[in-house]
Parts: sequence; structure tokens; C-alpha cells
Amino acid sequence: MIYIKMALKSMRSFKMRYVILIIQITAVLFALNFVVASINNQYSQYLPYEEMLSKKGFYFTDIQTTTDDNYIPLESVLSDKASIFEIRSLGYAYDMISPTDYKAITIYIYEDEFYEKLNFSLQSGKKNADNVSKTPSAVITQNVHNIGVGDYIKMPEYNQEIHVCGVMTAPTYIANQTRHKYNGDVSTLYQKIATDNGNTVFVLMSQSEFSKLGIPLEETISVSNKIIFYDDVDIATIEKDLANLNERGYCTELSQIKKATTDNINSILFKYIPLIAAVLIVVLYGVVNYSAIQAMSKAKINGVFFLCGMTQKQCVATSAANTAIVLIISVILNALIFLMLTITNAVHTVGLVFDAYNIVVTAAIILIIFAFGLIMPTLLINKKRIVSTLGGRA
Repeated sequence: MIYIKMALKSMRSFKMRYVILIIQITAVLFALNFVVASINNQYSQYLPYEEMLSKKGFYFTDIQTTTDDNYIPLESVLSDKASIFEIRSLGYAYDMISPTDYKAITIYIYEDEFYEKLNFSLQSGKKNADNVSKTPSAVITQNVHNIGVGDYIKMPEYNQEIHVCGVMTAPTYIANQTRHKYNGDVSTLYQKIATDNGNTVFVLMSQSEFSKLGIPLEETISVSNKIIFYDDVDIATIEKDLANLNERGYCTELSQIKKATTDNINSILFKYIPLIAAVLIVVLYGVVNYSAIQAMSKAKINGVFFLCGMTQKQCVATSAANTAIVLIISVILNALIFLMLTITNAVHTVGLVFDAYNIVVTAAIILIIFAFGLIMPTLLINKKRIVSTLGGRA
């Protein structure tokens, strides 16, 4: 406690310098956490598709459904059936209007394994219901009907209802089940759901939960997204199938989506890291400079302390307390900034995800700055040099 009091007293003589240093460190921490959160967001979207995108095949949105009069089985469109390893249905979209209150309801139904991998940003509730029930549970988006956790969405046509176990933040991103070509990175596989969705309520649930409704899946879907995996296939077959599938729906090679995602993450790093590194160098220079000035200005005071029995380590500890106070204030300011962004929903609007990586990176930067803050005091606070400033002998 004595070191903190001494540090605060000495900092009063250099108020503006320390204010500038705090602003610089806060800026570095903010920029670094912003970049890490942006990459976290990309990775959280990429993670459910990671295993699939590492394989050879297509991401395909099938416009045709089994209820179409001219429906053709998907296998018939592919040129080399022997090379097909698996056709995996990731999800379906099912649209309905509740006749009782005219709610427009869009249900996104995901394969069970894929549903569990999806990262939902929830404002309230949970991704899955706590107890197994005959009544299906689902996560929904925020809506004008004020449907929340614990409420039920009625489906009079089937004499069924869906229990709401979670409500997502707004805006939010959900795995896309709409009809368009996914020709970018993994973020294009997601649909941004704004705060104002008009009359529509988006309902997200697994296939096993949807099956509790007793609704035949193949008779109700409006869109079906599939992953087509190949075991061993040549380029000519890939190109031919790609052309055939694009005539029927919207198709993209998995390798293209993975490459675009990697390129996007790298672009974030190449864009911001040099700038952050430059500011960090300025900050480290400032920390070393300020600690050196302080150590030199306190030479006579430290000399008196030495004569009174204070050790060199104790004098260095006072300078360490100075740096620690600056870092603590900077971390608190940084936390308050991101807290305000979270409260105002700016975090979700921009697309930021905070996790353990933010804590690890922040801790690493703080330790680096703290270490640099001890370099000059350790070198300058020398008993022989300081006692000599008092005209004595060591």
C-alpha cells in the first residue's frame, strides 16, 4: 500500500504526461481487442463449417422441392454418381402464417449436429431447453410481437405449438436458408437479422425438435441447403457438375468459400496489425521515457530513502507501482468503452465477438508494457549513483 501512495504522489508532478500515456495505452488495447473480436466473429461463423469446407465438394442451395411437379432427384443431376461420397442436408426453410394473429413465421430447421455447432448470440434464455419434452423448443429472433423466453408459438394448422427457450440479440446473424449464390467468404452463408423484421418471427430449431411437430419435412420445405461431398473426382467432373447444379439452384465450391474466408481474416491482420504495432512502439517508448524521467527526478529522494535503510528493490517497486496504476486505469477505460458498445448494441451491429482470446492478448500486451516500464528504473536506481548525488560516498 505504501508503494501505491508514493507512486500516486510522484505522478502528480507529471499529470499531463501520464494522461497522454493512459490515452495511448487505452487506444492500443481498444484497437487490438477490436481486431481480435473481428477475427473471433469470422472464426465463430467459420467453426460450424470448418470440417466441411476442408473437403472436396459443393455448397448447394436447391430451389426445387419434392412437392414440385417437375422435381428431379438431385443425384440425377450429377454426372458421376460413383464419385459422390455424401449428400448432406444442412438445413431447410419453412414459411407459414399464423391465421389467428397473422404472424409471419419462418422456421429454419438445421441438421442436429450442425445446430449444436452454431454459435447463437442470445439476449436471454438458452440455446436448448433444460428438460426434454414432447413440445419442441426453439430459439427465436427479437420481434414486434414481444414473444419471449417461456412463450409458445402456436401452429393451429397442425394443432401444435413451439416453446421458446431463447431469444437472440438484435441485430444478429443466423445460418442462411435463403435462395442466393454464396460466392464470398463464410459470412455470406449467414443472414443478418435486423431489429425491425416487420411482422416476421424467425424460429431456429434442430431437425429432432422439428420432428416433434409431426410435420412431414419433405412436404413443407421451401428451400433446402445441401453439402455435396466427393470421394475422388477429376476437375472435368467438378466443372460439369458445377454447371448443372447452377442451372437448378445456386452452387459454390467449398474450397472457394474456405479460401475467401482465410483471405478475409488475413486482410484484417495485414490492415490493422502494422498500425497497432506502430502505436505500441510509441507507447513503449513513452513508458520507458516517462519511467526514466521519473527515476532521475527522484534521485535525491531515493538517496534519502537509501540512507534511511530503503533497498534498491523497494525503490524500483515504487516505479513499478506507477506503471501498474497507469495500466489499471487504461484497462478500466477500455472495458468501459466496450461495455458501452455492448449496451448500445454497437458490438452486434459491427459484428464483434469477445472471448478468452481477448483476455489473453490484453494480458500479454499489459505484461509487455509493464516489463518495459521497469527497464529504466532498474538501470537508473543504483545505490552508488543515487548516494553520490547527495555528496556522500557509497
